[in-house]
Amino acid sequence: MNVLAIGAHPDDIEILCAGTLALYAQARHNVTMAVFTDGSMGDVHIPPAKLAKIRHEEQKAAADIIGARLSSGSPAPGAIGLRLALSKGPASYPEPVPARVSLRGDAIVLHG
Repeated sequence: MNVLAIGAHPDDIEILCAGTLALYAQARHNVTMAVFTDGSMGDVHIPPAKLAKIRHEEQKAAADIIGARLSSGSPAPGAIGLRLALSKGPASYPEPVPARVSLRGDAIVLHG
């Protein structure tokens, strides 16, 4: 089974459902973590580019521990945009960034 976890910001997925995703991965399901912002906008002391790099490294480390892969999309600073190929059919959402990310999940976990 393909399990897709979607979060708006780096660390949303890890905080809310890392244990569940790790159980899916241990059961040999394909787990993908997709985040649609780069995390650069959340600190008044760390410059945005440095913060985005830190958050990406943290997310990569978390995905490695969980046994998940990160989506191949390149999130834009502060922008959310996605197109999901859901198991029941495609769904499109308007987005403020030109690139779209296509992912497929049989089970989808959303941070809301």
